[in-house]
Amino acid sequence: LQAITGALGVIRRDRPAIYVEIQPDLRFKPSQRDDIIALLAREGYRPFCYDGATVAPWSADRKALDYLFLTDTHCHQLAAARLLVPAERVAAVC
Repeated sequence: LQAITGALGVIRRDRPAIYVEIQPDLRFKPSQRDDIIALLAREGYRPFCYDGATVAPWSADRKALDYLFLTDTHCHQLAAARLLVPAERVAAVC
């Protein structure tokens, strides 16, 4: 969360695709996943999963460590390249 917050200037200026590992809840420290997702959502990003071949929308019932945050522009580019998986196939990807 601190790294994303510190990079907000670059994120706002360059609108990069963002690939991050977010740790799950640990006994001694809760995950910052929801805070990171909310922060990036305010910047126009949505979370996705990547399986090494395709990208699919992430949902709260999916267990993941690696997240890809994309804007609508990124999504259109991936869809045009046939790399974005339709929502109905998310379960097979994540």
